[in-house]
Amino acid sequence: MPVKVRVYAGFDYKSRLAVDAVREAAVILAAEYAVKVDVEVLEFPFGDDESGELGLPEVWVGDRLVARGEPPSIAAIVDAAFKELERGLAGSVGIPLPPLANEEGENGLLSV
Repeated sequence: MPVKVRVYAGFDYKSRLAVDAVREAAVILAAEYAVKVDVEVLEFPFGDDESGELGLPEVWVGDRLVARGEPPSIAAIVDAAFKELERGLAGSVGIPLPPLANEEGENGLLSV
């Protein structure tokens, strides 16, 4: 299951650092942990002043806000990715089993 990371960035230095941190975290997650990361960068034509007023850059991992207004650390992105994976795997321990057949033996299974 890939982890989705979204970056809202302006045309400023902090936004460039945030995008670089996300890309570096994606490389680490793929190389060291075999975790696929889908990175989506949405750039807005704002400079330093406007970006600061809007709280850019913003980095989201899944539906979790990791950073706003400052570039996140690589470790914060990796931690958020693992939390997102844990949340996605909650309750899915073991192998999936086919549904039990009802009395008529539907679903191709014998009823007991």
